[in-house]
Amino acid sequence: MSKVFDALRKQNVLDVDDMSSLDIADSKQQARSSPDVATTVVPLSCHRNTTRLVRLRISALSPVLPFDRKQQLLASDQYRIIRTKILHRPDKPQFVLVSSGAKGDGKTVTSINLAGSFALKEDARVLLLDGDLRQSQIAQSLGVAETPGLVDVLSGRIDLKSALVRAEQFPNLFILTAGHGAQRAEELLESVRWRALIRQIRANFSTVVCDGPPIATVADYELLELASDGVVVVARPDHTDRAICMAALRAVRQQKLLGVVLNGVENWCFWKAPVYGYQIKEAANREPQCRLQRSRDARGEKREGEETDVREP
Repeated sequence: MSKVFDALRKQNVLDVDDMSSLDIADSKQQARSSPDVATTVVPLSCHRNTTRLVRLRISALSPVLPFDRKQQLLASDQYRIIRTKILHRPDKPQFVLVSSGAKGDGKTVTSINLAGSFALKEDARVLLLDGDLRQSQIAQSLGVAETPGLVDVLSGRIDLKSALVRAEQFPNLFILTAGHGAQRAEELLESVRWRALIRQIRANFSTVVCDGPPIATVADYELLELASDGVVVVARPDHTDRAICMAALRAVRQQKLLGVVLNGVENWCFWKAPVYGYQIKEAANREPQCRLQRSRDARGEKREGEETDVREP
């Protein structure tokens, strides 16, 4: 497996004391300024039953959504740790933007897996939003149709309810792909429809994870950051340029920086054991028990035969 999509080996979260509120205009003011566009929140209370159900087509070798694969227990545990750190922040971020300093750091895989970890909770209703309108990857990574998507909703061709799909394997995970035809993505993300959509998804989902474009590369990122509650920055030690990474961290508003995820970090002998638990301990203790039994058998043979050489196996 390419190191770009290697399992997370270690992650670090830079805690921030304060978090600014959603940076969008008041709904009443929007309604007065743009009466031609509906700005009321449209409830989707029944969307679990009416949203299109799709089966995700993911290769067994893919690092995407590793939560039911025994060979990727370490990766799944790390995403759960990140989820827990976000859920237990005092500011309770609801709209999480995932980005990186440049392409190839693994932000899309991190977005998908982070959303999947949130969707594992029974009471969750999670939206995975593809906000990288210029180079979208979520539809391809999950094996779902790219349209209709966010572009179609913001262009007024379709409503949110019709554009959403729900993952068959993860019933609490809803997906809004990017769609096609975003020639002027920044205009779509500055529109009244975008602000109305933000209010709608906030009203209907417990968590929104958005895969955004690289930081400070296009205006789209700035607009997505304004709409978010917090930003997770993804870096990959064997790929990310140090200067680009530091510039990206400085570009993120410090009150919105939730933390940094290090992707594809190699194991280090002085780290603590990454996995533990009853099943792991049971497997680990089985071999010493067998060795102890063989040693006792050997001692018994020695008592019967004086010339027997006793050694630990």
